[in-house]
Amino acid sequence: MKISFEGDKLTTEDYVAVKSLTRHSTHILSSSIYDHLKDISPEKVEDYHELPSMGISGFVNGREIKLGSAKFISEGISESKSLTTEVYYSVDGNVKGHFTLSNQYRTGLSDLIKNLSSKYDLHVLTGDNDAERENLEKIFPASSNLRYDQSPNDKLEYINQLKKEGKKVLMIGDGLNDAGALKSSDVGISIADDVYHFSPACDAILESSKFSELTRFLSITKKSIWIVKLSFLLSFLYNFVGLYFAIQGILSPIVAALLMPISSVSIVAFTTITTNLIAKNKESENKITDNKNIEQKAFSSAKSVQLN
Repeated sequence: MKISFEGDKLTTEDYVAVKSLTRHSTHILSSSIYDHLKDISPEKVEDYHELPSMGISGFVNGREIKLGSAKFISEGISESKSLTTEVYYSVDGNVKGHFTLSNQYRTGLSDLIKNLSSKYDLHVLTGDNDAERENLEKIFPASSNLRYDQSPNDKLEYINQLKKEGKKVLMIGDGLNDAGALKSSDVGISIADDVYHFSPACDAILESSKFSELTRFLSITKKSIWIVKLSFLLSFLYNFVGLYFAIQGILSPIVAALLMPISSVSIVAFTTITTNLIAKNKESENKITDNKNIEQKAFSSAKSVQLN
């Protein structure tokens, strides 16, 4: 993501304030600005606040610092409709300017959407304006529902409405703006650049570098359900056989005490081995598919050269 600043010239003290404030936020824009200021050392922030989908504020070295949307910073600033995202910056109520962040989609997004759209209904809920509509409509199929300028409450209500319609909802989000919707959905997945950093309450955390493999993960989880069912079946068989021997009085207490942990370990070993085998098979399938695609492209290129 390319980042630049437009407005009054920022001092070292300004950069320190921005770095310090963004360190406390998990929002993708805050993280991007924080990473952009590599050579700046952050300082202590007092009275830190984060208003979902609006911005963050706090006191650094006695100065009130605000970072966020135009509406959050000042009533007199109008929202831009450009393809870039603007994060405004103010000190003690005085607007200094804004950071401009050019939007970049995650690697593998187009292929991922193509795979997901063949099996699931897709919905996009974003707090940004519709400046990206044209680009998103090229990636998502016409049947997808794209909603812009969505507040955290709008997202939550939309998820609840889908559930009322009897749909099973899996939501993917990347910040506090999505916290309520993630918790309300049947399955909530939070995307994080650092899995050890704070993330909203959810069922799973997906490292951002693995985002393009989401389809494979979903396929693995479906097959894992069968592993769970087989594990229950094996467990019932263990207990049924054990109950038979217990009633007959054939096994001594010592032997029974040894068999109990062995049965538990065998179930754990079964689930671990089968899950790993499924994951490896899926990985092999992906590699085969990728190799076929490469071969097809190479063949098409060779054919083109021959025709020319």
